[in-house]
Order: sequence, then C-alpha cells, then structure tokens
Amino acid sequence: MIFQLILAVFIAYLIGSIPFSLVFVKLVIKKDLRESGSKNAGALNTFRIISKEKGMLPGILSFLLVGVLDAGKGVIALLIAKALVAPYSLACPDCNTITVVYAVLLTAF
Repeated sequence: MIFQLILAVFIAYLIGSIPFSLVFVKLVIKKDLRESGSKNAGALNTFRIISKEKGMLPGILSFLLVGVLDAGKGVIALLIAKALVAPYSLACPDCNTITVVYAVLLTAF
C-alpha cells in the first residue's frame, strides 16, 4: 500500500512537470515562452505569442491544445493513482472514474 502510494505520487509529479506550453511554442516558432509576452508558461501566453507570429486561428488552436494537454495531465495522474491505490483503499473502494475525471476537468477549466 505504501509503495503504491509513493509510486503514484512520483508518477503524478513526473507527469505534472511536463511543460506542454513551453514544448509547443518551442516546436512551432522556435522561441522561449518565458522570454515573451507575460513571461508565464501557460496556455494564455501561448495564445498571445502564437497569434502574434502565426495569426489568430493558430493562436486559438494552440490555446485549446495546451489547455487540454494540461488538464489531461491531471486526469492521467488521477487515473494512475486510482489504479495503483484504490484497490487498497477502504475510504473509496468503488470510486467512479468518470466522477474523478469530471472533477479534474471542472477544476481545470
């Protein structure tokens, strides 16, 4: 039980540390996101920088893509943690995965 919990936390930390906005802007326009716009590595700054360089539609699509990827990190981390820890949990033996995914998406957007 303790090993699964530690493993779930470690995997969630690794998944959460992937900066999709930095990777996406670096791949698309070869710039560092943290040196332009608001200097924030987030979806809104991705929109600002991509829309200046490539136009409004690519900016909107990049905003949506980075937002979905960032929310997906939370969903994947929760699903992995649920798969590793839930079989040993007495507090929530029959948690519904859809409820967990809905809660993450609700808080992400």
